[in-house]
Amino acid sequence: MTTKELWHCRYGHLNQNDLVILQKKLMVEGIPILKHYHIECEACALGKQHREEFPVHTEKKQREILELIHIDVYGPMQTISICGTRYFMIFVDDKSRFTWVCFIRKKSDVFEYFKEFKTMVEKQTGKCIKIHRSDQGGEYTSGAFDIYYKNNGIIQQFTISSAPQQNGVAERNNKTFIFLG
Repeated sequence: MTTKELWHCRYGHLNQNDLVILQKKLMVEGIPILKHYHIECEACALGKQHREEFPVHTEKKQREILELIHIDVYGPMQTISICGTRYFMIFVDDKSRFTWVCFIRKKSDVFEYFKEFKTMVEKQTGKCIKIHRSDQGGEYTSGAFDIYYKNNGIIQQFTISSAPQQNGVAERNNKTFIFLG
C-alpha cells in the first residue's frame, strides 16, 4: 500500500480532492505532498456499487392513474423530527410517478395512514386504487389490511423478500428523500 493510499484509508476513504486540501492548508502533520491522482481503492469501488435491476419487460402494460400504487416505509431514523416522527411512508403512482410522503410515528400507524391516503386521492382524482405493491413487511400483512383490501377490491402484490429491486420505484424515492434530508 502506498503512502497516498494509506492516508486515504486513515481518513475513512476520504476523496482525493479533500486529501489535497488537508495537505495544502497544513491541517494534518506528516501527510505527504499529494498531487492530483486517482486512488484505486477496492473498498470504495464496492461501496459505490448497486445491485443489478431486474430485467425490464419490453411489453409494458399501459396503466391508468392509481391503477398501481407502490408503497414503502422507511425508518426508524436516528434523528426524531420536530413533530416526533421516526418513519416516513411514501406512495408512488405507477403511471404518473407522482409521489406522496407521509411522516409517521410508528409502523403500526401505516394502516390508518393508508386509509386516509386512499380516501384523499380517490376523491381528488375520481379514480380508484386497484393494485397495492409493497415489500412483505408486517405492516402490510396484517389481517386488517387483508379485510380492507377484500372489501375495497384492491389487489395486494408483494415483492420477494430481500429483493428491493422489485419495488424499485419506491426504493429509489426512499434514497432521494434520505439524500435531501
